[in-house]
Amino acid sequence: MVSIPEHTVDCWVSIYLAEALPNIELWAPTPMGPDNWDIAGGLGPGKLFLLESKSAKPVQNWMPIRNTHRIEINRHQLARYLGFPPKLVYYLLPDPPWKGVPPPPPNIPAPPFGLAVPGVAHHRRDCQDWMYVISAPDLSTYLHGTGRWALESDALAAGLVPGARTLKDFVAGITRCCCGYRIETEIETVMWQFPADAVDMADLAPSALERTRLTPLGGFVPASALPAW
Repeated sequence: MVSIPEHTVDCWVSIYLAEALPNIELWAPTPMGPDNWDIAGGLGPGKLFLLESKSAKPVQNWMPIRNTHRIEINRHQLARYLGFPPKLVYYLLPDPPWKGVPPPPPNIPAPPFGLAVPGVAHHRRDCQDWMYVISAPDLSTYLHGTGRWALESDALAAGLVPGARTLKDFVAGITRCCCGYRIETEIETVMWQFPADAVDMADLAPSALERTRLTPLGGFVPASALPAW
């Protein structure tokens, strides 16, 4: 059971980005090799970014005032993303505004249809205010500090995750040219390599890391649409 599926996060974010940045190009990159993510050329000058969306699982602590959602991070996937330029890859982490109530035990009937999911979860209203964006390096630093490969979503809203910002603020950062990977030329290859600490973190050989599944959403905003360029 999840609080919000990863595909739903992708869809709602895509709609918001298309509305907030009318000139944006959005696509699902296909990793064909270490230097070709369907972003190797033809984009021209502008801001490029990859968003790796994550789902959230319901969790309720004993303290009723702290009702949150758990977001799990694949350490092998994160290790692979750390090989890309620092401002290219971002994680999209949801903090849904509905309660994270775990499913009932097996011996208790499920809630009647229509009651299991609150009405607020049926639409994307204000999702830009409760979805958070954080760069892969910043997320790695935070997780290393906690010693866990998961975080609870209320830490995002409480400002306890350094580097995390709302999707709304991230879009404003793209417009101000302080977020995203800057492409200066008509054709530019985005190269990547595995830093030593990433390989150690994943406890996998580079060849094994290359087979780790990546599922980002690609976004590109041309320089002509960026007033601060």
